[in-house]
Amino acid sequence: MRMTIPVLIAALSLGGLAFGQTAGAGSTPDASPPAAAPAADAAAPSAPAALASGAVASPEPAPAAGPAAPAPASPAVPDATAPAPSPASPEVGAADLLAEIQRLGTRLDEANSIIDELRAQAYELKEKASSAEDAAKAETQAATDAAKAADTRASRSQEDLTAAQATIQDGMAKSKALEAEAAGLRAKVAELEARIAALEKEGAGISTKLIAWGERRLSSRDYPELLRSGFEGVTRSVGAWKIDGELASQLDPAQYFSRLSFPALQTKNPTLYSFEVRTGDKGWVGAGLHFFADAVKKPRGYGEGKSLLVWLTRDVKMRGGPETYLQIYKSDDDVNMGRVMDAQVQEGLARWNKVDVLYDPQAEFIVVAVNDVVRAAYRTFFGIGSGVTVSLRTLGAGVSFRNFEVRR
Repeated sequence: MRMTIPVLIAALSLGGLAFGQTAGAGSTPDASPPAAAPAADAAAPSAPAALASGAVASPEPAPAAGPAAPAPASPAVPDATAPAPSPASPEVGAADLLAEIQRLGTRLDEANSIIDELRAQAYELKEKASSAEDAAKAETQAATDAAKAADTRASRSQEDLTAAQATIQDGMAKSKALEAEAAGLRAKVAELEARIAALEKEGAGISTKLIAWGERRLSSRDYPELLRSGFEGVTRSVGAWKIDGELASQLDPAQYFSRLSFPALQTKNPTLYSFEVRTGDKGWVGAGLHFFADAVKKPRGYGEGKSLLVWLTRDVKMRGGPETYLQIYKSDDDVNMGRVMDAQVQEGLARWNKVDVLYDPQAEFIVVAVNDVVRAAYRTFFGIGSGVTVSLRTLGAGVSFRNFEVRR
């Protein structure tokens, strides 16, 4: 998909591991969630600046791929393949943890907003500096041309020579002034970039703390109530699904919006979703989970009512390589969905990968682990506090799920 990006905590919005930041709604997820059409970017929701995993909103966006759907290209994405260190920290009560997550999430959101503003300012100053430098070159060239014309003139009066000299001096003076202006603008850009780097460093520290907390909360033993296990009673909303015991496979390689949906009442309690997934080894593929979904009216749309989507994707054409990206999307309705986090991870999608997604609606905190390693911890700020369905979603060929569970 191609989509938007909100405040990402463990995925570095400030630049680093995946942590929260927002990008324009309706952006497109990078190659992976369902697509409106096989056309590039034609089925991806808009994507916010992904802080997760270090991706940051930028005035010079880079292409991204995610669940197929029309959406703007995503910003550059930092590498989040290395698990974040998990420093030991004292035990924290649930209320204290909630307050700390909210405090850090708010600070991260503020830092991400400031970074976006600073990047926009830096971009504008760079443009002005480039214009000043181009103008300086033009003035220098005009002065040079005037000098050559004066030297080659057959008959020259004193008046002509004086005018030519004045033109040359004026051009050189303008050129020096423009060069000085450009140098001043470049210095301001350097100051802004230093501030951005400091904020990104702060964000990386916040991300590390949130990931450490996420690691402590991912054990299935902490969620004794089993809401669902396996694929019994599912609805094949879109796609050619084959269910064989604990294995569910989507067999239509041209399907960009396939869904396998389950009824599941999700309320204020933290909920843990676990499954294993693999995709085909070629082409644009994606697989993920819509959760806390409500108000789904058109199950064949790009979005999934009001819900959240965790998406794993690979899109060689859009990304330029076979790397895997972990993304988080916010769905506003059945049509509009935006990416809020984008992080590169080391796992290849053609092999079985175990995925755990923990969502705490009170803290609005998402933790995503791949093969028992936390890859993202993200605070959403979306107000999604309940849902009635869960959907597995695929894009492209060879996608299968197994060992699906929902606990709280």
